[in-house]
Amino acid sequence: MHPLARVAELVDAADSKSAVRKDVLVRFQSRALADLPMVDRFFIFLMVFVYVIESISDQTWYTGIALNTEVRLKEHNAGKNRFTKGHLPWKIIYSETHPDWIAARIREKYLKSAAGKRWLIKKLEAGDGSLPD
Repeated sequence: MHPLARVAELVDAADSKSAVRKDVLVRFQSRALADLPMVDRFFIFLMVFVYVIESISDQTWYTGIALNTEVRLKEHNAGKNRFTKGHLPWKIIYSETHPDWIAARIREKYLKSAAGKRWLIKKLEAGDGSLPD
């Protein structure tokens, strides 16, 4: 397995178990990044996405973090997440990049809050950041 894929796997595993803490994340990253060239290390920290998906069947929203939103969407639509498998199918309605997992996690938590949801609704209504169907 490519070390870059291993980083994503470890972080996604940690996040799915609600164990995302700075020290755990740093330990995962340092182990998995040891064999990566500097270019790939740089890529990881520039390409962390926070995404919001919407259930086509009942308009429920789900907010998450991923290295590749298209792959993650396929996992959601395949029923690989406990919450999202009950609201299939899904589409991406919003996505943004962050420099690292810590910043992405902070933003994810904000978007899950009432204030973050209000902000996102205003942004989508204004036509900023929405993705085409």
